[in-house]
Amino acid sequence: MKKECQIHPAYKERILKAKDIDTKVTGRSTGHPVRALRNDMTKRYLELEQAGASMEELEYLTLGALRRAVTEGDVLNGSVMAGQIAGMIHEETDCRTLIRQLIEDAEKRRKVWREKRKRELVEIRGREHKCLEWDWIFMNSTVQLQQ
Repeated sequence: MKKECQIHPAYKERILKAKDIDTKVTGRSTGHPVRALRNDMTKRYLELEQAGASMEELEYLTLGALRRAVTEGDVLNGSVMAGQIAGMIHEETDCRTLIRQLIEDAEKRRKVWREKRKRELVEIRGREHKCLEWDWIFMNSTVQLQQ
């Protein structure tokens, strides 16, 4: 979660407190699936959807729901859209810090990859060297047999 994100503090707090099982998908029956954090609105929506409610009824329930959550902070009746990854977000940080962390992590992974690749190349070269030795031995033995 980024400090620069311009959403209501209640929305941010709801995402920070989310667990990995806190999202639900609504709108499957209408062909417009949306993943959001579980709340009163998603519960009512899913109940109506299972009861076979019309698209108009479902749209009426969600009319302005995203705005209510994002700008007004209504995380109970608003649409708190979030992916399954929401359960892995535990802190609020700024973009500069995030980018620095990403770069540092990428550098560490690249260093580990390079070391692994070097070991693999040494191992491959070792095998090639042994193969060349065996080829030399074989060639010399066949030469000696021909004489």
